[in-house]
Amino acid sequence: MELAVLTILLIMATVFLSVMTAKSRSEGLSSAEAEAYYRPMEQNLIKETGEYLSSRGMKYSGITLTRVIDAEGAREYTMTIHHRVIDAMTGEEREMLRTELGKLVFEDEHCTFSHEFLLNR
Repeated sequence: MELAVLTILLIMATVFLSVMTAKSRSEGLSSAEAEAYYRPMEQNLIKETGEYLSSRGMKYSGITLTRVIDAEGAREYTMTIHHRVIDAMTGEEREMLRTELGKLVFEDEHCTFSHEFLLNR
């Protein structure tokens, strides 16, 4: 019985420490540290997106990455893309492109991503 209680306490302590470590990683960063942490990933995302679009015949696409950071430090990114090839796509083709672009984003539990297309019609 004592062994079972100790095992449960050990498991609970491990889970608690894991959660607190992950939480402190993002929330414990100063704004300058967070900027230094995320900036290279953001720049790489823009670069990879441009390379992907170029490989699909959309060289010189307009790519803008905006972010909103809430009080807890969570980040919401919106990538806006413009190219005449996207203008000519059907809605279904744009959704397929949006799905493919979603595979390029960096993984971070405190970030969400969306993609928008700026259309000239």
